[in-house]
Amino acid sequence: MFKVEDGVLTGCRCESKLDVVVLPEGIKKLGAFSLKQFTCRKLVMPSTLEVIEFSAFDSADICEIDFGDCKLVYIGAFAFVRCNAQIECIPNSVRNICVHGAFDLKIGRGIKIKLPSSLRYIQNCAIDVSEISIVEADENLVTSQSGLFISILSSLQICLDRTWVQMMVFRKEQLVQEFIISCEFWRYAEETENFVWGNQLIKFRKCVDLTDEKGAKYQLYDTWFDNVRNKQCKLKMAFLRLKWPVDLSEDRKKKYTSYVNLDDLLKFSKCMPVTCAKRLEGTILLCHLEECLEDAMQKKDLVRIAYLMELINRNYGGNAKSLEL
Repeated sequence: MFKVEDGVLTGCRCESKLDVVVLPEGIKKLGAFSLKQFTCRKLVMPSTLEVIEFSAFDSADICEIDFGDCKLVYIGAFAFVRCNAQIECIPNSVRNICVHGAFDLKIGRGIKIKLPSSLRYIQNCAIDVSEISIVEADENLVTSQSGLFISILSSLQICLDRTWVQMMVFRKEQLVQEFIISCEFWRYAEETENFVWGNQLIKFRKCVDLTDEKGAKYQLYDTWFDNVRNKQCKLKMAFLRLKWPVDLSEDRKKKYTSYVNLDDLLKFSKCMPVTCAKRLEGTILLCHLEECLEDAMQKKDLVRIAYLMELINRNYGGNAKSLEL
C-alpha cells in the first residue's frame, strides 16, 4: 500500500475507503503529495514521524488523524490542503508550520485551541480560526520573529464568521497576558515603506506587528482601540486592558474604564442601585456617550436617546449634541 524509501513515504495506493490505517514505524517524512487522495476513516501516525512536506495530504478523504506520540517537528506549506480531517491537537513537538500548513485541519472540538509550547515559527493562514474564540500560546511564541500575529490576522481576513480572537499567553502553566487580535487591525497596521533599487524608489505596504520580544506592544494596541468599530470586540479589548494594565497611563485607564462602565450602565441600569448608577455615570467620557448616542439614534431607540441626552447635558452641559426626533 505504501512506498517508502530511506524513511520517506513517497506514495501510496488506495483503491477503496479503508477503516483504520496505521502508518509503518520507521517513516520519518511524508513526502510531497505522498498521501494525495488517500481515503480512510482514521489514520494513525508512526512515532518516528518528524516532517510532513508540501501538500502531502492534498485532497485526502480522512475523517480523523491520530498523531499519538510522534515527534513531528515541521508541517510544510498546504500540507493538509482540502483534507479537512479532525485532530485533537497539534503535536507538542512541532516547531514550524508553513503557509496554510494546518489550515484545513479541524483542531480540537471546542472554541479554544492551544498551540504547542514547542512552536517557534508560524506563517500566514497556518491555522483556521473561523470557529475559534480563544488561542492559547506560550510566551516564547508571542514575538515579532515567530509570525504569530500576522498568521492569525491573515486567517481572520478570510473568515466569514469570526472577526476577532482572544489571545491567552502562558509562561509554563501560568497565564501572564491576554489581548485581542481583530481583523480590523489590518487597516491600522498597514504602512508604506520605501527602499531604493538602483536609481528607483520603490514603495511597498507592510503590516506592523503588534508583538515584540515582550509580547503585545500596548501603546500601539491602545491607539488601535480608538478606531475599532466592532462594539463587542472593543468592549473585550477594554476589559482585558484593565485586567492587564501593563504600561497603562492614567488617561488611557480612564478611557477604558469609561467604555466598560457605559456598557454596564446600559445593561443593568434598571436593576442597579441609584448610588451605583451615579458612580458609573461620573466615570463615562463624553466621547463614549456621543458614540453611544449616535448608535441609539441610528436604531431609533428613543428611551436610550433620552437617557443619554440627559446624561450628556448633566455632565457636560453645552457640549450636548442637538437632536431632531
